[in-house]
Amino acid sequence: MNADVFLSLIQDQFPSDVRDDIGFTTSLRSIKGWSSLQALVITVAIDETFNVLISDADLRQVNTVSDLYHLLLSKKQNHSDLS
Repeated sequence: MNADVFLSLIQDQFPSDVRDDIGFTTSLRSIKGWSSLQALVITVAIDETFNVLISDADLRQVNTVSDLYHLLLSKKQNHSDLS
């Protein structure tokens, strides 16, 4: 999985004036416009794009975009181990 594709996916879930401020070290909760609805939008986008479910509990455990990316990688790896 390409990290740049993931970052673009996250950035695309926010208005254009916010996107350039979002990088891997960005705290999710510090992103302008972050809300519980936005968190849901992101988890749906991840599921649709990468076929990986991120739960609310999972999302509460991550802080940065990088943390979310690594969680996704871990879940993707665990999913492929089960196949």
